[in-house]
Amino acid sequence: MPSAHPLAREPFARDERVRWLIALFVLAIAAVAVRWPAVQIGPLSDDYMQDAMIAGLYPGAHYVPFDLYAFARSGASVTPHVEQGTLPWFVEANFHGAVLRPLSSLLLWLDHVIAPRSVRLWHVHSLLWFAASIFAFGLCARRMLPRWPAALAVVLYACEAAFDSPLGWLANRCVLICAVFGFAAIWAHIEWRQPDPDTPTWLRRHGPVVELVLMTLCLAAGEYGLGVVVYVFAWELFAGPRDGVSERPSGPTKLQRLRSSARALVPATIPVLGYLACHQLLGYGTIGADVYADPINSPRAWFEWAQLRLPKLATGALWAVPASTIEVFRHPAAQWWNELWPSDTPAQFHQAHATFGRIGVALAAAALALARFGLHDDERRTLRAALLGAALGLLPVSVAPAHSRLLVVAQLGACVAISLIVFGCGRLLLGRGRPESSLPSANQSTKASASGREALARAEKSLLVQRVLGVALVPFAAAMLWLHTVEDLKWTRRYLIHLDGMQASNVAAFTEGDLLDQELAGRDVIVMNGPSQSVAMYGPFVLHVNGMPVPNSWRSLALGGDHPIWVFRPSDKVLELAAIRGAWLQTAGELFFRRSDRLLPTGSTFDYPSVKIEVLADDGGNPTRLRFSFSRSLDDPSFLFLISTRNGLMQWDIPPIEGSKTVPRPRLPYLGSRVGNRDVLFTADDVGGRGPK
Repeated sequence: MPSAHPLAREPFARDERVRWLIALFVLAIAAVAVRWPAVQIGPLSDDYMQDAMIAGLYPGAHYVPFDLYAFARSGASVTPHVEQGTLPWFVEANFHGAVLRPLSSLLLWLDHVIAPRSVRLWHVHSLLWFAASIFAFGLCARRMLPRWPAALAVVLYACEAAFDSPLGWLANRCVLICAVFGFAAIWAHIEWRQPDPDTPTWLRRHGPVVELVLMTLCLAAGEYGLGVVVYVFAWELFAGPRDGVSERPSGPTKLQRLRSSARALVPATIPVLGYLACHQLLGYGTIGADVYADPINSPRAWFEWAQLRLPKLATGALWAVPASTIEVFRHPAAQWWNELWPSDTPAQFHQAHATFGRIGVALAAAALALARFGLHDDERRTLRAALLGAALGLLPVSVAPAHSRLLVVAQLGACVAISLIVFGCGRLLLGRGRPESSLPSANQSTKASASGREALARAEKSLLVQRVLGVALVPFAAAMLWLHTVEDLKWTRRYLIHLDGMQASNVAAFTEGDLLDQELAGRDVIVMNGPSQSVAMYGPFVLHVNGMPVPNSWRSLALGGDHPIWVFRPSDKVLELAAIRGAWLQTAGELFFRRSDRLLPTGSTFDYPSVKIEVLADDGGNPTRLRFSFSRSLDDPSFLFLISTRNGLMQWDIPPIEGSKTVPRPRLPYLGSRVGNRDVLFTADDVGGRGPK
């Protein structure tokens, strides 16, 4: 049963619910205002593909309106994708990438139907979901925590930097939708399972149905909803109603409670089973990719990645450290770590970040161990439930490369934990904690001792121990509070500028060079050195979004590799490419489409209708020299060869037969000294008060 201690969670007072909703509304407005520069950011990556699906330019069919996240399905459809350029030539033959997000897809389609080409309005739509998530989180937090710890948890959530990508990247809006319906489902579950005096009658009566509908909508928005369901299970396990059962139930009463909890979990379980069944029966999931490791189709690869990703994600959630490896180790604050444990290869960087993450989790565990002495019984149960839910909720998102955008749902557990650490620290410093029996309180001491002097001595000892624990907890609580508020807001400002610059640089690649001086209609574009997916693969879609002419196809011979290429033309239809101090299939961008253990040693071939590719040399299975044999002369005027430079996409003259040339390292234009430059994330200088564009 909930603790009777006066500082334990108190139900809403008569008028408090209205005041709470008003406070959430004000906080949501402030949080939206901080993120308002996101409305200036143009389409990013997947946004171009989804626009092409709606416009009918993307290979395949049946995307509209519920399947805009089915980017490529395995089988015969892979070849048309390679021929048009939406998949690279080295993609695995059984490559499959389709995500079940029907509600999120429908809402994206409605954006295009209701407000075509109004990207700013689409971002406003995302901001409305962000504001709604603050409301849902606030209702949920207040049902789980006392008044002031709940208020702090909501403030921490509103400051969270994990929202930067979902707000700047339209395709990632799905996580916000999952959060809104997911947090609302958790709130509804607690309301009908453990009602307050002012819980609405309709929710008492129809709570299971309301929860089932909300959970269904949550999972219809995307797989992030799987991280919501575990909170409900964890709450039932640790913090659910005891139905009159003692803290250590045994015999029939324990069985009754288990039956009650099992029945209570039905509304959350049914949507999960339905989602998993649809996911499997309708052929969703990822096959043939390394950086996206599907636990159903590639369990071993997922397990290997999860060992690295889970510590990164957990530390990102608890300490507000960027969860992406490149964003951690390019940060100046990581210089000392780089000096102590230098890394040279991507694998070493991932291992170093995972080690960093494990240390972060250990420090957070130490803070939680100290804070529990300042918490009441019901707060401890809530903390266990929130942390278990957040931890298990990281499993489904660990299929993707670690990034802070994956942590929105996990913030329920993280913000609850940090709020309780802060309040536990304050109570210990004031001597108002609830230490373990080995550290008795003054009241306990008085009852247990026949001597007033002895009781006073024991009370003073208890008070001293509490304050020592509080002092030990101060650095943890202060660091967490600072990182999750001030530093998160600073990072948000910089990250939105970074996203805007990244998008602008990709568009500038098409507008700054001489690409638009060429005749594009009906031509087959070959990009020799694509620096990003937008430039290397989605050229026609970028051109279409920006109202420019669209070519027949757009293919890249190299994707994401940071090395120059030597090109030799042995015959009329053949090009041989050799990486200079580099190789293919070594970057995350390339491993989106092929697993790292599916090597391409010398002699490997790919045979497509318009081109045949043969690996002539390799370095440990990574191609270093390739032969591209095209179906027609390279001098055919329908071909347009391009290279990506700091000045944009430039026409590249094919060498004569028996001739050779060098293709420079792939680059994107920089727009100004900071916009378009990733270093805006890491500079200590003021960015001039500028937001995106």
